[in-house]
Amino acid sequence: MQNIQINLAENQEKILPLIWTEGSEEITVNAILEGRGSRLSILGAVFLSNSDQVKINVNIDHIGENTFSDTLIKSVLTDNSVGNFYGLVRIKKGAKNTNTFFREDALLLSKQAKAEAIPSLEIDENEVKAGHASTVGPVDSEQVFYLTSKGIAQEEAKKLIVQGYFHSISDQLPEKEKEKLSTFLSKQFKI
Repeated sequence: MQNIQINLAENQEKILPLIWTEGSEEITVNAILEGRGSRLSILGAVFLSNSDQVKINVNIDHIGENTFSDTLIKSVLTDNSVGNFYGLVRIKKGAKNTNTFFREDALLLSKQAKAEAIPSLEIDENEVKAGHASTVGPVDSEQVFYLTSKGIAQEEAKKLIVQGYFHSISDQLPEKEKEKLSTFLSKQFKI
């Protein structure tokens, strides 16, 4: 079990990359944006296969004014893997001008793979911008059809879709984590 604690003071900024590509784990992130103008970005890329099970809990408390958080977690699940992704963003009274968005997406590559993505907001202040979203589903059959109509084999089409799916995460990652994800995808999909 991994526990990650983050406390941000005035004008502090942090990018937290969460890259998970093998095995089972439970990861809990507790973040407090206490200082005025503090900023947090959480970027997650999760690839589960075999019977891997991963549970990620993210809790973010906005306490200071003018704070910002953005969470984007994307997962790909295949075989009999299971992913559970839970997020709770709390905006406390007095945290005026908070801006936060929490998104969790899961792409299922097999009928046996399962995912649950539940983002939540608790807002005790009026002057804020807050949103959340989640999706869980298989590869879009229209995307596969389009690529196969261009002469690309069905399995290769799915590989390209998965690469594109992680693109929005990899573009934002620090260089070390970007390289780790790219290397994994290259080995996984032999590109």
